[in-house]
Amino acid sequence: MSTRVEHEQITDALTASRKRLLAELRPEGRWVGELSSSALATAVAVFALKQAGRDDLAERGNLWLKSHRNVDGGWGDSPESPSNFTTTL
Repeated sequence: MSTRVEHEQITDALTASRKRLLAELRPEGRWVGELSSSALATAVAVFALKQAGRDDLAERGNLWLKSHRNVDGGWGDSPESPSNFTTTL
């Protein structure tokens, strides 16, 4: 298999993955986990979107994160959870 074919396959897989990810984006700028909304998953997606130059979509995620911050300034595993170090970091 040539390097060119491998590159095209990788590019196709990345394009399909991006389309699938964006198809799951909720109108308010978040992704839903299996059990609940996730600040950690949303923050990771916001970072990836910023890296991809999709500031418009990243901002929607940022707005969701800001509106779901706990009173202590952190985030938990779900919007109803107490803040924890790993998610807040």
